[in-house]
Amino acid sequence: MFDNLTITKLGFYVYALVNPLTNKVFYIGKGIDNRVFAHKQEVFENKTEINSLKKTEIKEILDKKLDIQHLINRLGLSEKEAFLVESTLIDYHNFNLNKLTNEVAGHDSGFYGIKTTDELIRQYNAPKLEKLLHKVVIININRQYAKVKNSNNAIYIATKESWVE
Repeated sequence: MFDNLTITKLGFYVYALVNPLTNKVFYIGKGIDNRVFAHKQEVFENKTEINSLKKTEIKEILDKKLDIQHLINRLGLSEKEAFLVESTLIDYHNFNLNKLTNEVAGHDSGFYGIKTTDELIRQYNAPKLEKLLHKVVIININRQYAKVKNSNNAIYIATKESWVE
């Protein structure tokens, strides 16, 4: 844990959690105070269910009596700057390196995140939707779609659940 002097100097920061078994970053986050240590502490103290990829990976590390490596990528940031750095690093890792265990891509990543040039042209040239003409359900598939997109029923598989009319 950080001491009080370190906490007062840090401000907002962006951190990475590294798995000592693989030596790879598995999570990137934005923090203040002792946030960087909170994920491990939650799993260690069994405060929450192990219901995410991040917590599962932390539990596997702790079960082997190893420790997570905590890296501070940038410090002394405003909250807005920290959100920007965090989402940039998440996009970069997910696109170029290993997939992270983050449940969300980062603050405003959907609009400002990595896109092809064609996607950017469509984004900025799409007509504004003034009103919906039909009842709709909007489903954010995000990371699940990548797992099934090559199958014949990709959208169905990524979105199926128990639906009530």
